[in-house]
Amino acid sequence: MINEASSASVYTDFEGLAELRAAASRQTPEAMRETARQFEAIFVQTMLKAMRDASPGDGLFDSDQTDFYRDIHDRQLALEMVNGKGLGIASMLMQSMGAAGEEPPVLQRTLPDRPIAAQPQTETPAALINLNVPAVPLIAGLQAGGKPLVELAATHPDEPVKAVAKPSDWRPDDPENFIRDLLPIARKGAALLGVEPGVLVAQAALETGWGQKMIRHADGRNSFNLFGIKADSRWEGDRATVSTLEYEQGMARRERAAFRAYESLEESVTDYVEFLRSNPRYQQAIENAGDSSSYLRELKNAGYATDPDYVEKIRSIMDGRYFDRGVEQLAYSEADAVTTGLW
Repeated sequence: MINEASSASVYTDFEGLAELRAAASRQTPEAMRETARQFEAIFVQTMLKAMRDASPGDGLFDSDQTDFYRDIHDRQLALEMVNGKGLGIASMLMQSMGAAGEEPPVLQRTLPDRPIAAQPQTETPAALINLNVPAVPLIAGLQAGGKPLVELAATHPDEPVKAVAKPSDWRPDDPENFIRDLLPIARKGAALLGVEPGVLVAQAALETGWGQKMIRHADGRNSFNLFGIKADSRWEGDRATVSTLEYEQGMARRERAAFRAYESLEESVTDYVEFLRSNPRYQQAIENAGDSSSYLRELKNAGYATDPDYVEKIRSIMDGRYFDRGVEQLAYSEADAVTTGLW
């Protein structure tokens, strides 16, 4: 039992967290140990969330409510997993903070007491010479308080330094990042349709849950399907089959459906434009592209979506604070915003 810091072992125990915060200000070993345990729990929560996100898709009976309670369960599970010795992350944190009485982690006990970088920096292993890779004294640099790996690698301009996220990893952190990533691409597609770029961004936000509910392949790869376009017999490209919510006579039901899959956001926007322009039933929507509400209403009437509140949901996104703030910030940050026009 911790004397000064109450162990917040229940996810919803805000009183315990408040006591922990107060005890941490005194920097006692007990409070430091509990703080390190809570940090380890956050790490486990992140790991569990990544595992959930990598699942093939929603189950037949999944909903926003089940996602909510599953998230609470995972957070509580993370606290249970770090009880006792946990994963060892808390112990390493205590060691780094210099807390007394902590047993060194297994990895640290197996390393020699002296730094490994005993060879002169001018020597280059033969294996590196054969691979034609420049030798970088990483451990020596870190031992001397040197620069991070990325900065060390930057001294070699011929080497790829910056870690560029793969297209399959695209997952915007928040609505503002979603708008920042998509609006420049949406402008090009909107210009071809004659519609406001914000309409395309808001429609994609509804279809993908601001990029958090992207349609994915069974192996977790992103399909980049921003607009929920299904893959019928005419589609010859890649496809991803997932569970989707459809409406029939006002009643919602789950079904498995195949959706078009792309290699990038640009491909998705380009195909969206081509999909509408090549289908005669959407010509009325294109003719009303000058008015966003009329455009969306004609899309709905032509059968683009089965949700009876499809138009209202998109309009509510466009009128929301996230949308206005994100678009406004991007408008001021891009030099071509004035000449191109957002709306």
